[in-house]
Parts: sequence; C-alpha cells; structure tokens
Amino acid sequence: IMAQQKNWKVLILEKHWVCGGFTHSFSRPGGYEWDVGLHYVGDMAPGAMPRLIFDYISGSKVKWQKMTDDFEIFAYPDFSFKVPSNREEYEQRLITLFPDEEKAIKRYFKDIKKAMSWFSKHLMAKSSPKAISTVVDLFNQTSDHLALSTTEEYLNKYFKDEKLKALLSSQWGDYGLSPEQSAFVIHAVVTSSYFEGAYYPLGGAASIAESIVSSVKEYGGDCRVASEVEEIVLEHNRAIGVKLKSGQIIKANYIISNTGAYSSYNKLVPKTEKIEFLNDLNQLAQTGYSTVSLYLGLKEDPSKLGFKGENHWLFSSYDHKAPEQTDDTLAAKVDGLYLSFPSLKNPKATAHTAEIIMPANYKAFEKWKDKKWKKRGNDYEALKEEISQALLAFVEERYPGFKDLVDYYELSTPLSNESFTSHYKGTIYGLAATPERFKKKYLSATTPIKGFYLTGTDVACLGIVGAMMGAVVTAAKIMGGAGFINIVSAAKKYSTEEAGR
Repeated sequence: IMAQQKNWKVLILEKHWVCGGFTHSFSRPGGYEWDVGLHYVGDMAPGAMPRLIFDYISGSKVKWQKMTDDFEIFAYPDFSFKVPSNREEYEQRLITLFPDEEKAIKRYFKDIKKAMSWFSKHLMAKSSPKAISTVVDLFNQTSDHLALSTTEEYLNKYFKDEKLKALLSSQWGDYGLSPEQSAFVIHAVVTSSYFEGAYYPLGGAASIAESIVSSVKEYGGDCRVASEVEEIVLEHNRAIGVKLKSGQIIKANYIISNTGAYSSYNKLVPKTEKIEFLNDLNQLAQTGYSTVSLYLGLKEDPSKLGFKGENHWLFSSYDHKAPEQTDDTLAAKVDGLYLSFPSLKNPKATAHTAEIIMPANYKAFEKWKDKKWKKRGNDYEALKEEISQALLAFVEERYPGFKDLVDYYELSTPLSNESFTSHYKGTIYGLAATPERFKKKYLSATTPIKGFYLTGTDVACLGIVGAMMGAVVTAAKIMGGAGFINIVSAAKKYSTEEAGR
C-alpha cells in the first residue's frame, strides 16, 4: 500500500526461509503441496470491498477460485448440515430444520449485520485522526452490548435448541475461541464473510506472498528471507531502524512490525523502554489459540469417497467448550477437527492432499520448547505419532475408507508455529478475540515510540482479510488525514480501470 500510495521503497524482513508467513506453502516428494495457514477465504466475491483492496495491493495477480456451492459441512454424531454460498438460503435451511426457532434465526442474521456495522466503525476509528475516532467510538457505543457480548451469551439469550446453538457456532475454529470466550463481533465477522461463499487462490496460498512481493519490488523494494529481527533501534525515543540477529543494522524512516503485539513489545522493543500497558497485554496473550495440523499426501483422488472440495467440521458432541489438554489426554481424545482438501480446491495441484487441524493446548508440548526443530527427541516424535493416528481414526470413523487413501503424513505442533513465526506459544490468530481485546485502545497501529508501528491481525482482526485490513489501518495512520478514504478510493479506481481494459 505504501509503495503504491507514496512510491516508497519497502523492505520486508522475514524470519523464515520462505517469504509469506502463514501464507506460504511447502512441498514433499511425490508432488504433495500444502498451505500452512490459508484454507479458504471469505469476502472475495467480485466487487466486495476486501476483494477490491486485495486486487489493488496485489496488482490483480492473485486469481480466486470459488469453492463448491455447499462449501462447508458441519458433521455431528446424529446429523450433518451443508452450508450454502448464499445468505438467504442459509437462513432458510436453518428455519426448515428448526421451525420453532424461526424468529430467533431471523433476528440472528439481522444482529450479525449490526455487529458487522459496529466492526466497520471500529476499524474506521482505528485508522482515523483522534478527533474523528472519538466521534465514531461514541456512535458505536449504542451497539457495544451486542458486539462485545460473548457468542455463548448471545446464543443462550435468543435460542433454546442446544443443537442449533452448536450448529451456529460450528466455525469457532476459524476464529480460535470457543463460544464461551469469543466476542460475538468476531463470530459475526467470520460467519458473514462466507455468506456469499468461500474462495481459494489459484496456485495455493503461496501466490499471495508472490504477488505482494512482486508489487513491492516494482517500486524498488525487496523481501529478505532468513533475516530475523532482534531489536528495534532507537534514537531520542524514535525508531530509526532494526538490528538483525546477524548483527546487521538496517535504517528506515518507518519501522512496522507484523509479528504481533506480544512479540513486538516483549521482544523487539528495547528493555530500557517502559511500556505502561505491557502487563495487561501479557495477560491478554494467555488465551491465544494453538493447533496441531496433520498434512496428508493421498494415493488416490478423494472424490472417490464423495468429497467435492468442501471443508468438513467433525464433532463428537454438541459441546464446543475447549478441553484442557495435556500430553496424556491430547492424543487419546479427539473431540472435533477440521478436514480440508487443498488439491480439490486448486486446479493447479499436481497430487492429491488433505489437511486435518485440531485445537491444541501449548502446555502439551511446552517441555520441548527449548529444543530445535527436528531435534526434539523420540518422546516428542512418539507423541506426534499418537496424535496423528488419533486424528486419522476420528476421520475414518466418520468416512470409512479414508485411511486407505493416505500415502504420506506429517504433523506440525504449536512449537512449529512458534519456531517459524515467533508468535507467542505458537498461536495462529494473534491475540484472542475476546470482548476485552476489542476494548484495548493500545491495540492500534501507533505505538508509544515515534516511527514504530504495528500492523496485521492484532491491529484489525484475524485471518487473511483481517491481516490485510490491519495493513490498511496502519498505512492510513502513517499517511494521516484522509488516509483510509484515499486507500479505499484508490482501490475502487484501480478496479474500474481494470474492468475497462
């Protein structure tokens, strides 16, 4: 954004040996390739504002493939529900299944829209000068009670049927908090993003990083991999550069951190700087969401078992409360998981693959946290194997014959995420989207240090689109004035020009 708006040179410093963070892909022999952090994206329909901004910053280099119409399946012990790519159809299917809850269902979809309006104003306030943000926040207060209730509080208030409550919160893994913890606004953001269907980038997640880096390079910038930043360099309480782990110092007019608020303030800001809200931030960081991910290479096309590229959320019960897991209970009891098929979403895939993702407590792996990747010992590998088999067995029970398709498998844990991204305790969504999180004024693009800014999910909200909107907020803050409006206008203008070509 800054390269295009200001013609500035931007240098991206990446800790990993592949640029892109959670948007990068990796491969194994046999032609198997998986995305690490992108499985499907909402709000990418042509003309949607997130799509306009995405096309603008990527130069339309990312091409989006719409997933099958029934893009999501919620599978419970005694019934399954297919989520359509249309809001009205979604509402009608729910009413058909639960006719006694028709009034509450209709209210729910209206309240989703209200919560989204609250969130839009929330982002506008974050990206605007103080005088404007104060006024916007005042207007938003009338909807605080809705947006900042927990998802569970909302569902319990308006719904009676326990199955329906569970069904409506089936996607809680997409925002990383079970209903009793998550803010209703984050539930609304994620749920509504798929009202017009889900999308997947042609060529996989790596195409996103490639397109952004390409745009940055067009303006004289670059992306350097294996370049871990160790500390922000300050001069007279102003950030003037960064010090790499190698010892090299790189100076710049603006320093922007995308490693999350926790890591930024605890690891990058020099210890000599007093951050008044640090204790509060550290407390907020304790409720983050971690996962284990099982990457599968398949011998045959999974469509032989009836899969069409949709996502599957499999549950053993209607209770979505996240269990307290230890290394002993994690593998022995799988309560729910997410199953997807990257190769069925991506026409460019050369071999068939699947991914299984399950919530995981960092505590189950903490005793190996000081050991290096690939060198954590036999007991760690044994635990990974036990988890892998438990996940495969859970899917096999629901879809007989699935295990016979598996040719290769590999499990990643929260320690993998922590090693490659520096995210606290291997969290994948940044700071947890609790009601309290959205009340914290210090979670903004600006910091107490001049010239030092935050961006990404902790500035806006989780996910690919959330991280992108965090970038919009940060760029708008740096530009000042009508920065946010200028960025949106530029995206609309770009879209119009592209349509005319």
